[in-house]
Amino acid sequence: ILRDRVRNVVLSSGTIRQNNTVQIAYSSTETFGRLYVDWIEVAVEDGLSPNAENATVDFIAPPDSGLTRFQLSNLDGDVRIFDISDPVAPRYFAFERDGGNLVFSDSLIAGKPTRYFASSTTLVPENFRLYTTSDLRTPTKGADLVIISPAEFFEEANRLAEHKRSFRNFEVEVIDVETVLNEFSWGLLDPVAIRDFNAYAFQYWRKQPRFVLLLGDATYDYRNLGKGSNRNLVPNYQGEESRLEELFNRNIEAFFTYVNGNDRDMDLAIGRLPAQTLAQAKIMVDKIIDYEANPEYGIWRTTLTMVGDDELVTGGRDNNETIHVQDAERIVENYVPEYMNVEKIYLMQYRAVREASISGVRKPGAQIDLLQHINNGSLIVNFVGHGNPTQWAHEVVFEQGRDFPLIQNGRKLPYLVAATCDFGRFDRLNSQSFPEEMMMADGRGIIGIVTASRVVFASSNARFNEQYYRQLFRTNGVPLTIGEAFANARLFTSDITNDEKYSILGDPSMLLGIPRVPASISAITPDSLFALNQTRVQGQLVGDSVSTGTGQVELLVFDDRKNTFYITSNGLTVSYFLPGNLLFRGKGTLSDGQFDMRFIVPKDVTYGGTDAKVSLYAFGEGMEAIGVRDRIPISLRSSVLFDDSGPAIAINFEDRETFANGDPVPQQASMVATIIDSVSGINVTAEIGHKITFTVDGETQNQLDLTSNFVYFPNDFRGGQLVAQLPE
Repeated sequence: ILRDRVRNVVLSSGTIRQNNTVQIAYSSTETFGRLYVDWIEVAVEDGLSPNAENATVDFIAPPDSGLTRFQLSNLDGDVRIFDISDPVAPRYFAFERDGGNLVFSDSLIAGKPTRYFASSTTLVPENFRLYTTSDLRTPTKGADLVIISPAEFFEEANRLAEHKRSFRNFEVEVIDVETVLNEFSWGLLDPVAIRDFNAYAFQYWRKQPRFVLLLGDATYDYRNLGKGSNRNLVPNYQGEESRLEELFNRNIEAFFTYVNGNDRDMDLAIGRLPAQTLAQAKIMVDKIIDYEANPEYGIWRTTLTMVGDDELVTGGRDNNETIHVQDAERIVENYVPEYMNVEKIYLMQYRAVREASISGVRKPGAQIDLLQHINNGSLIVNFVGHGNPTQWAHEVVFEQGRDFPLIQNGRKLPYLVAATCDFGRFDRLNSQSFPEEMMMADGRGIIGIVTASRVVFASSNARFNEQYYRQLFRTNGVPLTIGEAFANARLFTSDITNDEKYSILGDPSMLLGIPRVPASISAITPDSLFALNQTRVQGQLVGDSVSTGTGQVELLVFDDRKNTFYITSNGLTVSYFLPGNLLFRGKGTLSDGQFDMRFIVPKDVTYGGTDAKVSLYAFGEGMEAIGVRDRIPISLRSSVLFDDSGPAIAINFEDRETFANGDPVPQQASMVATIIDSVSGINVTAEIGHKITFTVDGETQNQLDLTSNFVYFPNDFRGGQLVAQLPE
């Protein structure tokens, strides 16, 4: 809704048709303009006679003062008359009968309208049911985590509760949402009851809750007037704005955490699993338990993919919106720690393809890269820019109908941070937003998301994004969960109204899968990178508890990062850094907490660069470690390495022992390529002429770049393998 208006119109009797109907017509100069009638109130003068259907009289006294006498006609039987000006404190009036009329008097006050109600019918309850008081108000209760769920989801709620008890040593209470409504809102579907229950538990329980998980979907239609297909299982809270424009509408999950004082600071961490069915609840609970207790280890857990929108809007028009990339760059440079490997998908970097659609332009290269990063694994995927419940950016870089089937990331589930408009609108009546669908995808998708469910402002989004990372990656004290980081971030932003539109779809008590053990890269020999020279990297885990650790090490080596400039069609200049090319990706052995690895620096390096980077990830025996060494110089000189023969390449397919030239290959088979060069190793920079490419049936126009799929053998920098799924 872009605008709302209340129009008062006085109609003369000549404009009203004989059947008492009035026609409303609406015209608009906007292509998609549409009028929604919220309400029509008709006020007419009438005599003080009862309504024929229910034998009632409801009227407002004239604006007089002093003692006034009223006469009602045609009311028989057991009549009762009330002053209902104050709906919570009605006044009963005695009356007299004067023939067939009822007469009563009252003292009126000028400027204070008085409303009266008279009826000869009495409503009688159809039935009474004994309500047994719950134990929610028992002070001896206590919990770290409260799960509020409909009874039909208790099987999954209790399974998650048991996991939290054993894995996190939490006290957990699983509570029926109907019990909350009965105890705190007299059984009415009033979302304030959830807040009031949280406040009671926070104030009076033996142990104050820290986290609240709402297990169940919601809609904005509390009374089901729209007859939507989605059920309102655990109601959300709609802001009480008097204006209907989209910008002023709010769905405030944080409202349920305002339990201490009269401020709007979050006293609890809250999240929601928006399940409509028990099967959907099971999928999301499965993901949480697996993510925490049985993680998919790998260097993907050091990767953050940052997606930044460009200057183009509807129709491909340049709207001078350089703010999105500038915000994304500031977040990365100032709030993402160096040990995270940031992949940047800035739409400014990609070629635009014009098309006849509302968007007017697409950037398919950005879509391909984003899906590749999701499927290869990213701990966090962050978007800054325009969005709606089904897509990111006007160029449709990420779209529900097209891209959801293409998300095939297995157990490498990212956590999404989407600083964009209403991507997380989970309270629609008849459809699911893209985040909901990804959360409820079995065996793939995402682990959770923090995003807005309504229209928001870009500048305020960026401030929240910054502060969220500041809390999520904090180095002092105990690590914060995704929900605690959210609540803390709110303390350091200035636009509460904008922030209240953000919420977490996911488990607020979940720790993000950031490796927690520090690792030190103690020596790089030589201390500068020389092209075609062998380099040695040594280091160890830090801390007495891991000094004897064993496991696997993964090493990434990056070239000098690139200072890049982009000029818009309107002449605005934007500068940002892009990550350096990958020079080496290999695995080694962690023994007694130490590692020692070697690699050959390819000749495609930035000679004279000053900011090469070595990134380390290690795991084993329930431990994950992370380390980094950056600002490594690159020599202007190159070593001499004579190698006049290409690598040896062997092709096979998964689930097959051997493969011979000419053997049939099924569609979408997983190819395994082994590549070995005993002299100079394999160049993985993906520079022109140094890519690992794959062509089917000689169709070079559909050539696939598989360089990023290649991984060196453990403790061997001369050969490795790549796995890739063949196209259809």
